[in-house]
Amino acid sequence: MSIQKIWNFQILRIKK
Repeated sequence: MSIQKIWNFQILRIKK
């Protein structure tokens, strides 16, 4: 997995 993908997921989770 790329760091960008992980960040995207984390950002989405935090934005929730």
